Amino acid sequence: MMARKQGAPCYIAGVETAIKNTEALLRRMAGEDLCKYLGPAGKILLDRAKELAPYDEMREHRIAKKWITGKYAHIRDSFFTDTRIHGVGQTDILVGVDHRKAPHAHLMEFGWEKKPEGQPFLRPAVTQTRDKVGRAVKAALDTAIMGKYRSTMWE
Repeated sequence: MMARKQGAPCYIAGVETAIKNTEALLRRMAGEDLCKYLGPAGKILLDRAKELAPYDEMREHRIAKKWITGKYAHIRDSFFTDTRIHGVGQTDILVGVDHRKAPHAHLMEFGWEKKPEGQPFLRPAVTQTRDKVGRAVKAALDTAIMGKYRSTMWE
């Protein structure tokens, strides 16, 4: 075996191909496929937020008596989840309340003059489900990388 001269380039066979294939995999994952895999992670947070959201059991009675209008929904009925792509390599999971259905949700979450402490439901849900959502995101990435792309990963 010959000694390599100091400063001489060193080549490792296959590194360029591995880098090219990894870049191609990341480009493919930045699209709609990753959004599909991340959906269950958002649902975990959505379900917990719905459990914690305030619910007025007497609302239907008050609507029937015409004490209030039925224009707006319960906060529990106005949640949504979505996965969105923002540029290359950035996918977001969005969980929130549709402000058109429940324009009062922010008041319940953060409080107002008569009830300054509010009745938080989304922030505690994030705190309580952080680990479970993290595991779901990891599982989604594992599925996206090793599931669908396993056969084309190292062409």
